[in-house]
Amino acid sequence: RDDTYISNAGMACYACKTHLYTALNTVASDAPAGATLFNGTNADDLTDETRVGLLAAAAFEVRSPLSGATKEEVRRVAKHLGLRNWDYAAAPCLRSRLALGVEATESHLRLIAASEEQVRRVLGLSLKENMRVRMLSRGRGMVELEGNLLKGREKEIETVVK
Repeated sequence: RDDTYISNAGMACYACKTHLYTALNTVASDAPAGATLFNGTNADDLTDETRVGLLAAAAFEVRSPLSGATKEEVRRVAKHLGLRNWDYAAAPCLRSRLALGVEATESHLRLIAASEEQVRRVLGLSLKENMRVRMLSRGRGMVELEGNLLKGREKEIETVVK
């Protein structure tokens, strides 16, 4: 149990990444020649001051080989390499859907996951389309969609809202 993560007061990503890198370093310590940890941080990520998980990456000397390329450049290279997920929407962790101060509990995270599955199913959205369900304070929720995803889906949206 990590109260910093659960309280979700601004340092949850730092707490989570610290646990992740600690576990990975434990596994890596058994490697014959040691190991280096890498992440997928890109240049766009470095401009986002809310990415406190990067502080943990720095503390654990995690390498970021993509940090010199923008997200769009990474996507172009991925397409060139034939990766089938080159144009998938970003998929940050479920905890990032919780408003600050909304506790990161298992039940909240499961509710977000189930809600996103439901919205994707009802609206017929693929993994290439950006959509998030956010949990706000006082038990409120919000669905975020790109504007072009609303056209022609009025009936489906009414189904989601009910």
